[in-house]
Amino acid sequence: MKKVCYWCSTYIGETDGNHGSEILHSMCDDCARRLRLDEKLPELLWSIVTLRGQNGGMEQNQTLGALTTAQYKT
Repeated sequence: MKKVCYWCSTYIGETDGNHGSEILHSMCDDCARRLRLDEKLPELLWSIVTLRGQNGGMEQNQTLGALTTAQYKT
């Protein structure tokens, strides 16, 4: 059975078993990383807006951005 990413339709591989269809939809690693980032986006934006009110906040914004996005860089 063919595994395909539900979000981007990328071919992921083959899997054993019969799931009632020729294609099993799953999620590729790239879409999983983007989804995790999208879930964090509101928190990131709120943090940036909050920091902008504190002495300009540019340095804090850059630090926060580097810390929060480091896990998504490959």
